[in-house]
Amino acid sequence: PAAALVAAAVVGGIAPLVGGVLLLVERGRPGSAHRGWRAVAVAVVAGLAVGIFVAGVGGQDSRSGVLAQLAAARATVGVELVVSDDPHPIGGGPAGVAGERGNVAVPARLVLLATSQRAAGPGATAASAGAGVRAGTASSAPAVGARAAPGGLVARLDVPVLVLAPGDGWRGLLPSTRVAVDARLEPPEPGGEIGAVLFVHGPSRLVAGPVWYQRVAGRLRADLRAAATVLPQPVRGLFPGLVDGDVSELDPGLRADFRAAGLTHLTAVSGGNVVIITGAVLAALRRTRVGVRSRALWAAATIVGFVVVARPSASVLRAGAMGLLGAVATGTGRRAAVLPALAATVAVLVLAYPSLSLSAGFALSVLATAGIVIVAPGWRDRLARRLPARLRWLADGAAVAAAAQLACTPVIAWISGGVSLVAIPANVAAAVAVAPVTVLGVVALAVGPVSGELARLAAWLAGWPCRWLVLVARAAADVPAATLSWPGG
Repeated sequence: PAAALVAAAVVGGIAPLVGGVLLLVERGRPGSAHRGWRAVAVAVVAGLAVGIFVAGVGGQDSRSGVLAQLAAARATVGVELVVSDDPHPIGGGPAGVAGERGNVAVPARLVLLATSQRAAGPGATAASAGAGVRAGTASSAPAVGARAAPGGLVARLDVPVLVLAPGDGWRGLLPSTRVAVDARLEPPEPGGEIGAVLFVHGPSRLVAGPVWYQRVAGRLRADLRAAATVLPQPVRGLFPGLVDGDVSELDPGLRADFRAAGLTHLTAVSGGNVVIITGAVLAALRRTRVGVRSRALWAAATIVGFVVVARPSASVLRAGAMGLLGAVATGTGRRAAVLPALAATVAVLVLAYPSLSLSAGFALSVLATAGIVIVAPGWRDRLARRLPARLRWLADGAAVAAAAQLACTPVIAWISGGVSLVAIPANVAAAVAVAPVTVLGVVALAVGPVSGELARLAAWLAGWPCRWLVLVARAAADVPAATLSWPGG
């Protein structure tokens, strides 16, 4: 019941947004007052129903049952995992992992779990599971759900986990790769999105390779890293992060500067990247004889391709879903309205992926979009009236940065324990470089498999606006008292 109420409160937050949109639509029509409030009431009830549904059906607690019991017992088990994101390096060697350097964290989904136990039989439970599962048990078990087997307990699951492992044998794995491994389970931190932490000592055993489109995406990302070698550090590590979110070679000092300056979102691949890339494709198509529907199809294909290459993080999913709704609206001759698209995107994605309701990245993406759409236009107009004519171009960037920062500040203060006082001016200064880097980066990404020389040329050109971003981040981070600490609790 508590989980249902919390989820209802979280997901029910969609209702005021939907209701406000419906009120705006109905405003000015005969009898709009009664219909508007009726729409708000319906939206509130629908939001609460969606919240309860997500908590009761889609949002099953992954921190209960067999996996939770085994994690609490720190059991060693045999598992099969499907890699869900690229492995990324971690600073030091975590306890229980062989080696002190070169370790990686691998987001994955645990799909099969097997243990061995001393006394197997129909009455065996997870609590009596022992350690040291046989190598072949996990990959050959046909069980559905959980059952006691001659070799121990076998369970089919679908739970997000985090694997901490040595880099050798793990660093090059692509999303959708299925592997088997023996691992020691640990319980996750309270309130997290994962069901367990897995500590692994050795390389993985390949069960099934990645799907074809992930192999293509992996090749494109590798070619972009190769093109970036013409750039000096720290620009070399920054460039792929700005284009496709690959921060595997990002300098730790520059990462800290970006965080202090409030520019971390630039290396996380946000909705801005999707807008810039889709806008560039549509602008090029407008110069051709391609019809409206064909342009919409090209835009949709571009969005889907970029989501695969950049990996479907929370912010990319939100931007991609909204972009697809906009493409559908364009292709069918309808006007695309941003707020209804945002509300529909949130509802659909939370229903499809209930764990997004716990994602700070998803919340930040939605809040930033809402702030830009609702608040920024009024601020831009007021600021433009107070600026000299030659400086009115600053109004748009300042209003967008300020509105997004205002909307995101509560969540930022909660997750980081501080509020950046330089984020707005830093984002205004950085805005001029984001579009050139993104467009040139996509060019390098696209031509990399065909011509390494052209890819390196595009990367070299993109290096100059990247240098500006490095300068802005370092200057902002060096400002005294750039971040105001926020009390906990």
